[in-house]
Amino acid sequence: MSDLQNQQYLASEQYKDSSHLSARIQLHQRFSTNSYGWFRWVFDQFTLPPDARVLEIGCGPGTLWQENRSRIPPDWKITLSDFSPGMAREAAGNLGLRGKSFNYEASDGMAIPFPNESFTAVLANHVLYHIPDRGKTLADINRVLRSGGRFFATTIGENHLSELSQIMDGFTLTQGKYYSPGLNPSGFTLENGLEQLTPWFDQVEIRKYSDGLVINEAEPLVAYILSMITWKDILSNKGAVSKLRLIINNLIEQYGSIRIQKCSGMFIAEKRDLANE
Repeated sequence: MSDLQNQQYLASEQYKDSSHLSARIQLHQRFSTNSYGWFRWVFDQFTLPPDARVLEIGCGPGTLWQENRSRIPPDWKITLSDFSPGMAREAAGNLGLRGKSFNYEASDGMAIPFPNESFTAVLANHVLYHIPDRGKTLADINRVLRSGGRFFATTIGENHLSELSQIMDGFTLTQGKYYSPGLNPSGFTLENGLEQLTPWFDQVEIRKYSDGLVINEAEPLVAYILSMITWKDILSNKGAVSKLRLIINNLIEQYGSIRIQKCSGMFIAEKRDLANE
């Protein structure tokens, strides 16, 4: 099993808190070519009733809801869940422990702890490629959705950040120790997500978010890369980090900036009534 799907590693290292994720979010916020931010675009896709009951699986520190808090209808009830207790605590701290709109759960996406037909909508924002048994999770999402409920699943394409992966391929100290979700052929991507969703959902639609990165500062990209390295010996090796910083600086000096393509989007699917099939 890769580190990308190793639940113990993800909970205890990669996502024990929001520090690694924040380094990645900040790079996208500062250097993306699309000035209309990702989190606002994601929220735009929610066509839901005024009294919606929403579950987010893998909520992280609650950034989606922080950036759209003024847009949330007053009668929505939102449950934020994450398999990392640290992330769930941060989301609660960022949005309020118990508010009119939010409840929080530390729970596993492969065992959703809610009754049948509890939610109008379920969201998995860049989460499904972390789950080793996606069939089990998708069946459970179908179970907790109400009739006609919608599932929103964001993910990336196989060429997402491919230029960055090429840079890392040349940095021999990290070979096999740097993970990129888009390079996992058995993952959940824009290319293979449809076939994984159709056994459980009807009317699956894909929407793509147009964007890229133009990076003209080395340090934010170095921080991003270090957040994705899974071998602690590299992170503590000052010589290796200095070499990485030099590679990035040289590329920026040579080309003026580093241009990296992004391939991101969302699947929107409606609950399939499996009982009547």
